[in-house]
Amino acid sequence: MPLPFTRKEFLYALYEEYFRQYEGFILVKILKILDHRISTRYFPSIDILARQDFMEDQNVFFGVCPRESMKPRPDTVYRLPALWAALDFSAEGHSGRESYFKLLSQAALSVRRFPHPPSIIVESGWGLHLYWLMRDFSTPIEARRAERLLRGINNYFHCTGPISIESTLRLPGTVNSKLPSEPAPCRVKYLNPEFRYSIQDFEQLDARFIGTANATQAAVMSDEQVAAVTAAVEPIDQATTEVLSNAMDQSIEVLDEFSPEEFADRVADRLLQRLKAELVDEIVEKLAARLGLPGSYG
Repeated sequence: MPLPFTRKEFLYALYEEYFRQYEGFILVKILKILDHRISTRYFPSIDILARQDFMEDQNVFFGVCPRESMKPRPDTVYRLPALWAALDFSAEGHSGRESYFKLLSQAALSVRRFPHPPSIIVESGWGLHLYWLMRDFSTPIEARRAERLLRGINNYFHCTGPISIESTLRLPGTVNSKLPSEPAPCRVKYLNPEFRYSIQDFEQLDARFIGTANATQAAVMSDEQVAAVTAAVEPIDQATTEVLSNAMDQSIEVLDEFSPEEFADRVADRLLQRLKAELVDEIVEKLAARLGLPGSYG
């Protein structure tokens, strides 16, 4: 069965506006199994990287922030396409045995409680990568400002990986071969490029979500945003979810039914409603039961 979203769609969501306005490069690092050497490449366009074939024994990572030149230095990074977080559910993930989440349902609850729904959710093989797309590329990023927000977001999700504007994450459409005996695909599970944010959107969040000096009261996701994020972590019926762009597998019934028109209107108006605790608990229980989740995510 074809994947819900392609690497090309993922890259266009991240970089289409950037490459429309600027010239730059996407940094890619490749590490082969049992080989400690890392090869570095720079791709000057989305389409070239989208077509690139990688071997299954290669672990492939890309720099989320594009580079203005083919040099691995922070002073070549000027634009921020997204904010991100990398969640692990297994001892085989980046965080190793220090991984905070032991079940997908635990992480899903944490994602739904975060005020801003992610624009992209990627299954990394042993966890999830969350991306919040930025709305504007016109202003060069301030590294300290961006990294402060990244640390805040990743702290909320209990991520232990290093954080900087030079960070690399697994490239969708490749294989997580950290365990040669258990290769796992890295794939895009959910993508909605209409969800875009500004730096200020995150700086204004309550300090319990991101510890910033100018924090104000945060709202919780609307029911429709909850349904969209829930759909990203559970296979759902394609016939009833046109608004989610032909989402995942056709094997499990829809958890929450809603019309595409209602979803679009609510998101457009950005009506943020406080989610009742009973609804959160019910969704998590149903999600865990239907997926038959084991003690680790793979």
